[in-house]
Amino acid sequence: MSARLKRRSTSGSVPAPVAAVGATASRLDFVGDLDAAIGLVAVPADRASAMLPSGLRLAPQSVMPEDQHPLLFMLGRQRNVRLALSSGGIDYLEFILAVPFVEHERPERHPRGPFGWLPCLFLDRRLPIVAGRLLLAYAKRRAAISSTDETYRIACARTGAPLLSARLAGTGASSNECPRPIAELLQLPVISRRTYAWRYSVADLALDRAAIEPIGIDLTIEHAFVPGLPTGSFALDAKRGQAIRLRTGWRLTGPCARRSPPRPSGLDNRTQKQ
Repeated sequence: MSARLKRRSTSGSVPAPVAAVGATASRLDFVGDLDAAIGLVAVPADRASAMLPSGLRLAPQSVMPEDQHPLLFMLGRQRNVRLALSSGGIDYLEFILAVPFVEHERPERHPRGPFGWLPCLFLDRRLPIVAGRLLLAYAKRRAAISSTDETYRIACARTGAPLLSARLAGTGASSNECPRPIAELLQLPVISRRTYAWRYSVADLALDRAAIEPIGIDLTIEHAFVPGLPTGSFALDAKRGQAIRLRTGWRLTGPCARRSPPRPSGLDNRTQKQ
């Protein structure tokens, strides 16, 4: 494989995981195939805290020094996304910004974390935006997104103003393991919020069977599209485990499943009172 990132068809991707979620798997789960560049950026802790809604705070973490906090950037191409009971799905581009390691300000009244909070998700198609908002309370927005094997660009859907861009540099290497800091972040349950209640969901990315390539990412944030987000350029190094390309099948706990997600115990993805 050359240093250029090669596009692979979904037919060669890892099938949507079932065994990893065991008895909690449901035909109402969402499944699909993901091809994504994922990068880890350190920001001052107060900037990460500014991205959180009232009721949440940063939780202790060991990925970054105490005065800093990690942000996860996922520059993704989604394929064949659907309910598990369905045979046909849709394709779209999706960017995810995640603040990992957050918890409730009053943990004695809520399920115990840590969780991942998603302050912004940009997509280029309306249907998954509507579904994500209604069913999972995700902060999905429409944007103009373009993606090649070497670039990823996001612009405002209304004005065309650039929001974020990235240049991707493949290494041609393959790995059976995801770098520990990134793997730890990707396995956190996701917390989201409606006006009146918290919701929880869990994504299984089948990291033990995924195709993983260390890559470099030159990330440029043109505009602070969420409070606290720093602008400027960030160079993410493949050798330091700061960025990977992930090709995998995934399963996301369905909004109607009447059971608790597998990680951590005690969470239920139905609404919970604030």
